[in-house]
Amino acid sequence: MKVVALFKLRSGRSVAEYRELSLDVIRRGMFAMPSVIGFEDFAVTGLMGGGTSEWDLAEIVEITSPEEFERDNTELPGKEIADTWNDWVASSSVVYLTDLAHHRA
Repeated sequence: MKVVALFKLRSGRSVAEYRELSLDVIRRGMFAMPSVIGFEDFAVTGLMGGGTSEWDLAEIVEITSPEEFERDNTELPGKEIADTWNDWVASSSVVYLTDLAHHRA
């Protein structure tokens, strides 16, 4: 199962600054969470067909389950990472994804 987060940074925060935060804090913290199997983060560079996106960054997190991931975000060390992330993020859209091969109708 995967979690995809698209998010816009708070005013005064830059993608370059978030990159440093991610490399120093976010990635290490995500991998310390028992529910996290994999983690990648990306800068949003545009939209298909052109134009600019409302989102600055995206994260793709491979997890054991939504329940375990949400629990980990309320307990240490996940809570510290979630609190830090929320300090940087103005708005977001976070969705859970299930591979269609494993999806039940």
